[in-house]
Amino acid sequence: DGARGEGAQKVNYEFEKWFENNEYQKIIDKILEIEEKDRDYEMISQYTRALNNIGEYGKAIEEMLKMKEEGKEDNYWYYRMGYSYSALGEYEKAIEYLKKSYTLNPNYVWTLFELGWNLNSLERYEEGIKYLFKALEQNPNDIEILKELSESLIHLQRSEEALKYLEKAYSIDSDDVEVNYQIIYVLRDLNRFDERVEQLKKLLKLEVKDQLWIYGEIAWSLGRAGKFKEEKEYLNKLKDLGRDDAWYWAEKGWLAGVEKDYKKALEYFEKSKELTNNFDEWVEFGIGITNKFLGEYSKAVECFEKIKEYGKYPGSIDLELAEIYSEWGEKEKTLYHLDEVKKYLNLEDEAVKKRYQKVEEN
Repeated sequence: DGARGEGAQKVNYEFEKWFENNEYQKIIDKILEIEEKDRDYEMISQYTRALNNIGEYGKAIEEMLKMKEEGKEDNYWYYRMGYSYSALGEYEKAIEYLKKSYTLNPNYVWTLFELGWNLNSLERYEEGIKYLFKALEQNPNDIEILKELSESLIHLQRSEEALKYLEKAYSIDSDDVEVNYQIIYVLRDLNRFDERVEQLKKLLKLEVKDQLWIYGEIAWSLGRAGKFKEEKEYLNKLKDLGRDDAWYWAEKGWLAGVEKDYKKALEYFEKSKELTNNFDEWVEFGIGITNKFLGEYSKAVECFEKIKEYGKYPGSIDLELAEIYSEWGEKEKTLYHLDEVKKYLNLEDEAVKKRYQKVEEN
């Protein structure tokens, strides 16, 4: 027994070394060399751990179920069962096992993480975030926990909070591509466009494959920051890189509109529409607003009414229509759209208030 015990310790030491080096097949091969009757609970546990790591989740479950009785008081057994079911996309079943693991050991960080991850996968963010905060208490500098926690906060529309954790993740590993993308998403949500441009430029240095997308997002963000000259430069770079899709021409249309070149803007928007398979309310809005500036009110109304049919941009579209119907002296339609403006837009907003009052006075 003593010699066998020493041998088991040596095997376990080897296992840990192989786990550290991601040499999972070596662990599996080593265990399979040992006769099944001589494999103890710990050895089979390591075997199933290795199976999980090479993606053999069904096989891992099969092996773990053979030692169900021995594992009934072991939080790791329940954790690995949960992990395997999670990897197979069976999130409800995974949560069931993970909660049993949590009951046996409420401080095991990876049970906490997996509970958060699986609940997030079922869009149960409020539940999931509680476990992720607990996981972070156990391991405050783990980048995977910080990323998953940030993802939850984004879905819960707590973007400022998400950014705080993403900045911490970025300080740990600024080359983590997923962290960079998450920060870019949050900065857009917070309308912090200058910072977003800088983050996008950092992402470019990581040589990710989405070069066209990144240049496009830089151009878009510069436009939203009011830096139209720089936006134009990036749109020209996109042209040189061969971007020729609906988004590119729509963005060219908006920029031409800012420059008050409405005929050119209309040309670009129509080009974008040609390249769009489905109805795109943003392009249609561009065509509508450009026709309005050109005094082509009938064409503008046609676009705006079509957008309204799709239920897009409530309030904003009504303000456009109210202004046109007011010009035409169609009081009933004007009043209807003004009521819609009141319903959907904030009349404390100075720009909205000024336009609303002008129509009301007419």
